[in-house]
Amino acid sequence: MRDEIKNQLHFTAQWLRQSLRDVSEEDATARPQGLVPIVWHVGHMAYYDAWLVQDVAGGELLVPAGYRELFRQGSTGDGPLPPLQEVYDAFCRANEGMIRLAETADLDKAADGGNEYGTVGGALTFMNLHRGYHIGKISTLRALLGKPMLG
Repeated sequence: MRDEIKNQLHFTAQWLRQSLRDVSEEDATARPQGLVPIVWHVGHMAYYDAWLVQDVAGGELLVPAGYRELFRQGSTGDGPLPPLQEVYDAFCRANEGMIRLAETADLDKAADGGNEYGTVGGALTFMNLHRGYHIGKISTLRALLGKPMLG
């Protein structure tokens, strides 16, 4: 199970990287049809991955503290957001933390995830689902911006 979770984390991180390869800063902040911009989705994933690592493993938050307010669930992506590269770098740090957590944590340890998950292993699996959801949103934004489909 541990290796499967790590492989999934690597896969979704690679999928995100591929999704961003031809996205300019202008594209990253664009809001076609009023949708939340690409950079918000990346920051949202980065924040919640980092939050999970901090919540389960303790220690410091792997993203800037201000990310909570900018990228929390229910925020709209309005106002100034950090540059895409900065936010992507934060995602990469959080992803490294998730990989370490998958390697070292007791995956059967109880975790308070409401109806979404009940164990640390379940939380890591759920976060992969969460990433896939937001990468799908990024794919829609790419299409609306006239970007080619990813293969």
